Amino acid sequence: MEFVAERVTHVQLPEGYYVALINPESLIKNHVVKEVGALRHRVWAARGMDMSNSLVANSWVEKEDYHAYIWGVYFENKLIASARLSMHTSIETLPESSLYTQFFDQISYPIASFNRLVVCENHRGLQLSTFLVTERINMSLKLGASCIVFDCPGSRVSKMKAHGFSPLGQPQAGSKCSAINWVVMHKKLATKHNG
Repeated sequence: MEFVAERVTHVQLPEGYYVALINPESLIKNHVVKEVGALRHRVWAARGMDMSNSLVANSWVEKEDYHAYIWGVYFENKLIASARLSMHTSIETLPESSLYTQFFDQISYPIASFNRLVVCENHRGLQLSTFLVTERINMSLKLGASCIVFDCPGSRVSKMKAHGFSPLGQPQAGSKCSAINWVVMHKKLATKHNG
């Protein structure tokens, strides 16, 4: 496969791995979104997740993918991990927004939304998800986000607490994968003040 994204060169990954960042204006966005959608579907279906809400066969692509930053981790030029960051000025535009409405008074704007982190099973244990969280926190700061929010299964809560995130409320069923109870997580970011 021909490499189609801009490599990120300031990070250290295990030998043979590299990362690419696709920004929202990238001319190759459509190709990368298709590749990411296939990766999500393959990994999540193998883990037994309900894929019936997928809009395209053998893919999991959402409208947010076309307006977000997407990180891809490649091994031998094959996509093996991905994560997304989208910016929002209202709760209503967040992915799975119904999970967030009760926390309206605890969330400040603009919001960075972390979502759709996926790592192939045979590439786990290499700290790739930690790397993708750190990269997205750094980008959120660069983009001027006031806070970061995301929803995750209960099994990831303790890992995300280590990155400074706090849970908001009790686990809830989501609208796309209702068999999983999702925990809304939140992290306030230091904002710059003029004066």
